[in-house]
Amino acid sequence: MEHDRIYHRDLGALGYQKGPQSIHRWHGDMEGCEQGFDIILNEPDLDLADAGLIADVVRHGDRYRKSALEYLRMKLAEEPELFQLSKADGAEASRREEIPFDRPLFIFYEGREWMILFLENGLDFGGQFGVSVEFSGETPVSVCDLSDAEEIEDD
Repeated sequence: MEHDRIYHRDLGALGYQKGPQSIHRWHGDMEGCEQGFDIILNEPDLDLADAGLIADVVRHGDRYRKSALEYLRMKLAEEPELFQLSKADGAEASRREEIPFDRPLFIFYEGREWMILFLENGLDFGGQFGVSVEFSGETPVSVCDLSDAEEIEDD
């Protein structure tokens, strides 16, 4: 339940939601991205996040989404086991004109670590929580299968 809205000079209108345990979530809208973006912190202080990086990613979201999709394409070809695919199936999936990852949600943390979470994909991979491409700054660095993830419960 959102209970606070602020306007941040670099990030625009943000809604705040206290999550379970020590999680604090700020949510903003993003042009061309239905799910928008989240900033997840262990304290409600937005100064812990890199607002400059977040603003750049939000402004150029399509470029970063394409970068994540190309990274996924490379991983499908080089490491299909990450997606529980055979070498042949990974190669075939990587050659598709459009690889089947959709409904991106941009999630930022403290500092320069962030990810694009693809909530849907056509590979039956990632379960209900999806597949993420983790970034360090502007560079994609890993793929994470979130099929084993569990919802965080309140204490």
